[in-house]
Amino acid sequence: MVKPRCEPASATAVVLSLALAVSVEEPASEPASEHASATVVAPGGPGHRSGHLPPQVELGTLADGGLAPAVAAIVERGVRRRPHLANRLTGEVELKVVGPYPPTRVVFSPGHVLVDDGAATTPLLRVEGALADLVALLSTPVGFAGLPNPATPRGRAALALVARGRVRFEGPIGLRRELLRLLRV
Repeated sequence: MVKPRCEPASATAVVLSLALAVSVEEPASEPASEHASATVVAPGGPGHRSGHLPPQVELGTLADGGLAPAVAAIVERGVRRRPHLANRLTGEVELKVVGPYPPTRVVFSPGHVLVDDGAATTPLLRVEGALADLVALLSTPVGFAGLPNPATPRGRAALALVARGRVRFEGPIGLRRELLRLLRV
Protein backbone atom coordinates (compact mmCIF):
# COMPACT_ATOMS: atom_id res chain seq x y z
CA MET A 1 0.00 0.00 0.00
CA VAL A 2 1.35 3.41 -0.96
CA LYS A 3 1.07 5.95 1.82
CA PRO A 4 0.02 9.39 0.49
CA ARG A 5 2.16 12.29 1.60
CA CYS A 6 0.77 15.67 2.54
CA GLU A 7 2.87 18.78 2.48
CA PRO A 8 2.28 21.06 5.50
CA ALA A 9 0.84 23.79 3.26
CA SER A 10 -1.78 21.42 1.84
CA ALA A 11 -2.61 19.43 4.99
CA THR A 12 -5.57 21.62 5.90
CA ALA A 13 -6.88 21.35 2.34
CA VAL A 14 -6.70 17.54 2.56
CA VAL A 15 -8.59 17.45 5.86
CA LEU A 16 -11.18 19.96 4.61
CA SER A 17 -11.75 17.97 1.44
CA LEU A 18 -12.25 14.87 3.61
CA ALA A 19 -14.72 16.78 5.78
CA LEU A 20 -16.71 17.92 2.78
CA ALA A 21 -16.83 14.51 1.08
CA VAL A 22 -20.40 13.29 0.78
CA SER A 23 -21.37 9.63 0.71
CA VAL A 24 -24.79 9.01 -0.83
CA GLU A 25 -24.85 5.37 0.32
CA GLU A 26 -24.51 6.07 4.04
CA PRO A 27 -27.72 6.55 6.05
CA ALA A 28 -28.16 9.84 7.90
CA SER A 29 -28.24 8.14 11.30
CA GLU A 30 -27.77 4.76 12.91
CA PRO A 31 -28.75 3.10 16.19
CA ALA A 32 -26.65 3.78 19.25
CA SER A 33 -23.90 1.33 20.15
CA GLU A 34 -24.51 -1.21 22.87
CA HIS A 35 -20.85 -0.87 23.89
CA ALA A 36 -20.99 2.63 25.38
CA SER A 37 -18.45 3.72 27.95
CA ALA A 38 -18.99 5.53 31.22
CA THR A 39 -18.33 8.84 29.44
CA VAL A 40 -21.42 8.45 27.25
CA VAL A 41 -24.47 10.02 28.88
CA ALA A 42 -28.04 10.83 27.99
CA PRO A 43 -28.43 14.16 26.17
CA GLY A 44 -29.33 17.04 28.44
CA GLY A 45 -29.30 20.31 26.47
CA PRO A 46 -32.54 22.13 25.70
CA GLY A 47 -34.16 20.56 22.65
CA HIS A 48 -31.56 17.80 22.61
CA ARG A 49 -33.23 15.39 25.04
CA SER A 50 -34.54 13.20 22.23
CA GLY A 51 -31.10 13.06 20.57
CA HIS A 52 -32.52 14.11 17.20
CA LEU A 53 -31.25 17.70 17.14
CA PRO A 54 -27.52 18.08 16.46
CA PRO A 55 -25.53 19.99 19.07
CA GLN A 56 -24.14 23.41 18.20
CA VAL A 57 -20.49 23.21 17.01
CA GLU A 58 -18.41 26.25 17.94
CA LEU A 59 -14.92 27.14 16.73
CA GLY A 60 -12.90 28.49 19.64
CA THR A 61 -9.33 29.78 19.94
CA LEU A 62 -7.15 29.42 16.85
CA ALA A 63 -3.37 29.11 16.63
CA ASP A 64 -1.00 29.65 13.71
CA GLY A 65 -0.78 26.43 11.71
CA GLY A 66 -3.58 24.86 13.75
CA LEU A 67 -6.06 22.35 12.36
CA ALA A 68 -9.07 23.39 14.48
CA PRO A 69 -11.07 24.76 11.49
CA ALA A 70 -10.59 21.50 9.56
CA VAL A 71 -11.37 19.36 12.62
CA ALA A 72 -14.44 21.53 13.32
CA ALA A 73 -15.69 20.84 9.77
CA ILE A 74 -15.29 17.08 10.32
CA VAL A 75 -16.96 17.27 13.74
CA GLU A 76 -19.82 19.40 12.40
CA ARG A 77 -20.45 16.93 9.58
CA GLY A 78 -20.47 14.07 12.08
CA VAL A 79 -22.89 15.73 14.49
CA ARG A 80 -25.27 16.65 11.65
CA ARG A 81 -25.26 13.08 10.30
CA ARG A 82 -25.32 11.29 13.68
CA PRO A 83 -26.85 13.67 16.26
CA HIS A 84 -27.83 10.81 18.58
CA LEU A 85 -24.12 9.93 19.01
CA ALA A 86 -23.01 13.53 19.41
CA ASN A 87 -25.63 14.21 22.08
CA ARG A 88 -24.47 11.19 24.10
CA LEU A 89 -20.80 12.20 24.27
CA THR A 90 -19.47 14.36 27.05
CA GLY A 91 -15.89 15.20 27.94
CA GLU A 92 -12.69 16.54 26.45
CA VAL A 93 -10.74 14.93 23.59
CA GLU A 94 -7.26 15.94 22.41
CA LEU A 95 -6.14 15.29 18.82
CA LYS A 96 -2.41 15.56 18.24
CA VAL A 97 -1.21 15.49 14.66
CA VAL A 98 2.49 14.67 14.38
CA GLY A 99 4.42 17.52 12.84
CA PRO A 100 4.34 21.29 13.16
CA TYR A 101 0.68 21.40 14.21
CA PRO A 102 -0.54 22.39 17.67
CA PRO A 103 -2.89 19.92 19.38
CA THR A 104 -6.62 20.33 18.78
CA ARG A 105 -9.06 20.17 21.67
CA VAL A 106 -12.66 19.00 21.22
CA VAL A 107 -15.02 19.46 24.18
CA PHE A 108 -18.35 17.61 24.04
CA SER A 109 -21.15 18.75 26.33
CA PRO A 110 -24.94 18.33 26.09
CA GLY A 111 -26.14 20.42 23.14
CA HIS A 112 -22.70 21.93 22.44
CA VAL A 113 -19.29 21.01 20.97
CA LEU A 114 -16.28 23.34 21.19
CA VAL A 115 -13.29 22.84 18.87
CA ASP A 116 -10.14 24.89 19.31
CA ASP A 117 -6.37 24.80 18.94
CA GLY A 118 -4.46 24.05 22.11
CA ALA A 119 -3.79 21.26 24.57
CA ALA A 120 -6.68 19.78 26.52
CA THR A 121 -6.65 20.34 30.27
CA THR A 122 -8.23 17.05 31.38
CA PRO A 123 -8.80 14.90 28.29
CA LEU A 124 -10.75 11.68 28.62
CA LEU A 125 -9.26 10.59 25.31
CA ARG A 126 -6.04 11.41 23.46
CA VAL A 127 -5.54 10.51 19.79
CA GLU A 128 -2.13 10.95 18.13
CA GLY A 129 -0.81 10.15 14.68
CA ALA A 130 0.42 11.51 11.38
CA LEU A 131 -2.14 13.50 9.39
CA ALA A 132 -2.30 10.94 6.56
CA ASP A 133 -2.84 8.09 9.06
CA LEU A 134 -5.62 9.94 10.90
CA VAL A 135 -7.32 10.76 7.58
CA ALA A 136 -7.06 7.08 6.55
CA LEU A 137 -8.62 6.00 9.85
CA LEU A 138 -11.50 8.49 9.61
CA SER A 139 -12.27 7.62 6.00
CA THR A 140 -12.51 3.87 6.65
CA PRO A 141 -15.91 2.13 6.79
CA VAL A 142 -16.84 1.27 10.36
CA GLY A 143 -18.21 -2.17 11.19
CA PHE A 144 -19.37 -3.82 14.38
CA ALA A 145 -19.00 -1.84 17.61
CA GLY A 146 -17.54 1.27 15.96
CA LEU A 147 -14.31 -0.37 14.81
CA PRO A 148 -12.95 -0.33 11.25
CA ASN A 149 -14.48 -3.22 9.30
CA PRO A 150 -11.85 -6.02 9.06
CA ALA A 151 -13.79 -7.59 6.17
CA THR A 152 -12.64 -4.79 3.84
CA PRO A 153 -9.07 -4.02 2.73
CA ARG A 154 -9.37 -0.41 3.97
CA GLY A 155 -10.66 -1.65 7.32
CA ARG A 156 -7.73 -4.05 7.73
CA ALA A 157 -5.30 -1.26 6.76
CA ALA A 158 -6.85 1.08 9.36
CA LEU A 159 -6.66 -1.59 12.06
CA ALA A 160 -3.01 -2.14 11.12
CA LEU A 161 -2.32 1.59 11.67
CA VAL A 162 -3.53 1.24 15.25
CA ALA A 163 -1.86 -2.16 15.82
CA ARG A 164 1.51 -0.82 14.62
CA GLY A 165 1.21 2.27 16.83
CA ARG A 166 1.05 4.75 13.96
CA VAL A 167 -2.24 6.00 15.41
CA ARG A 168 -2.31 5.94 19.19
CA PHE A 169 -5.30 6.18 21.52
CA GLU A 170 -5.15 6.85 25.23
CA GLY A 171 -8.48 6.55 27.00
CA PRO A 172 -11.55 4.33 27.40
CA ILE A 173 -12.20 1.94 24.52
CA GLY A 174 -15.92 2.76 24.49
CA LEU A 175 -15.15 6.45 23.97
CA ARG A 176 -12.68 5.57 21.18
CA ARG A 177 -15.38 3.61 19.37
CA GLU A 178 -18.03 6.30 19.79
CA LEU A 179 -15.62 9.00 18.56
CA LEU A 180 -14.71 6.95 15.48
CA ARG A 181 -18.38 6.31 14.74
CA LEU A 182 -19.16 10.02 15.08
CA LEU A 183 -16.25 11.37 13.03
CA ARG A 184 -16.15 8.79 10.25
CA VAL A 185 -16.67 10.10 6.77
